[in-house]
Amino acid sequence: YRCFAGTPDMPSTFGNSAVAVLQGIVCSANGRAILDRVDLTIERGEIVTLIGPNGSGKTTLARILLGLMKPDRGTVWRAPDIVIGYLPQRISLDGSLPLTVNRFLRLTARRRDKNIAQALDEVGTAHLGDSDIGVLSGGELQRVMLARALLREPDLLVLDEPAQGVDFHSNPLTLQSWHCNFIQESKPEFARKIPQK
Repeated sequence: YRCFAGTPDMPSTFGNSAVAVLQGIVCSANGRAILDRVDLTIERGEIVTLIGPNGSGKTTLARILLGLMKPDRGTVWRAPDIVIGYLPQRISLDGSLPLTVNRFLRLTARRRDKNIAQALDEVGTAHLGDSDIGVLSGGELQRVMLARALLREPDLLVLDEPAQGVDFHSNPLTLQSWHCNFIQESKPEFARKIPQK
């Protein structure tokens, strides 16, 4: 396993327009192979969708890319100073926390009101800013967490099963104002729910 995360000098075999590269990734758990010599290159301005059933290794691959897991073998490279936003598949929050959505979005960093309003509007939850975080539906919470990831102004945005529990047909999500790369992980039945713009 080799990691070049944040290394200015990109190995020459990776090209010069990539923001992240995985090469020959091998990962196993409990004696079962999860990933076997997987390659993935994410070019600037690119949207990548990983499609597969449960247990096919989508989340594992994303976690390796994010640096949250180490593969058994392979090479990981991320561009220097890259900012990554991440929307996990499952989010657990204490529903009794006395937090509004606006306050929740300020917990990890100072945010301007207009930036929070823009992020919430972009994900279709502008009306929820003063709502308690504990009363949100699963789909509303998913959108708020996406707004939180966008507020980091990421170069790379990783979405794990973003369409699960969210009605994107009646309330579409375009993210046109955010200039970042996307990795979207989806089951085959959810793969077409998010606009590929």
